[in-house]
Amino acid sequence: MNQQEFKTLVAQAGKMTILATSGGRYSFDAEGRVTFPVQYGYGVRVTLDYASDTYTVERTFTRSGVTTVKAVRTYVFADEIGDAIYRASLYRDEFGDAA
Repeated sequence: MNQQEFKTLVAQAGKMTILATSGGRYSFDAEGRVTFPVQYGYGVRVTLDYASDTYTVERTFTRSGVTTVKAVRTYVFADEIGDAIYRASLYRDEFGDAA
């Protein structure tokens, strides 16, 4: 995900959703995914699937440098991305295929 695609993601999700999720913090990794750190080692990782033009949203947990995927929601469309990111940040809420 490049900077222009990230700006599009923020516009689709909403700035207030990003602020509510991570306080506006984010980071990119080598695979082009963006991660919004939440709290207590949890984070929300978003990947753009170029083939289907949808997003994959993952709830992750990082401890001692090891990141574990706790839940995944695939094929998230642009009009659903804000809700998916916010629900993934609520680590006690059911989200995705496995919680």
